[in-house]
This record gives sequence, C-alpha cells and structure tokens, in this order.
Amino acid sequence: MVACTAGFYTNTVIHLLIYVYVGCMYVFYLVQLFEAINDSSAEETLRFLINVQNTWTRHGIIPSTMHQDSR
Repeated sequence: MVACTAGFYTNTVIHLLIYVYVGCMYVFYLVQLFEAINDSSAEETLRFLINVQNTWTRHGIIPSTMHQDSR
C-alpha cells in the first residue's frame, strides 16, 4: 500500500513538472511572438511562426502528420 502511494505521488510530481515545463515554453514563445509582432515586419513575424511550428513538430508537440493528407 505504501509503495502504491509513493508511486502515485512520484508520478503526480513528474506530471506536474512536465506541465510546468510545457507551460513555461508556451509563455516563452508567446512573449517572443509579441516582441516579433511589435518590433518587426510581417515577413519576419511569419518567419518566426514557421520556425516555432517546425520546432514544435520536431519535438513532437505538434504531430507531423497533422499537415499531411491522411488518405
């Protein structure tokens, strides 16, 4: 019983750390996006968004099959 409880709490802490990390990453990219919108041209902002999409696809946050025809 104690081992089950310890495993549950360990699993919960790991999930919370992952959520905090992903949340911080989203906030970091949003701050960069707003800076790019305010400080640069539309072309540079679009380039930044494409770079973010490629990064998230590479790390598995966005599935790579999302942009392909599923037939």
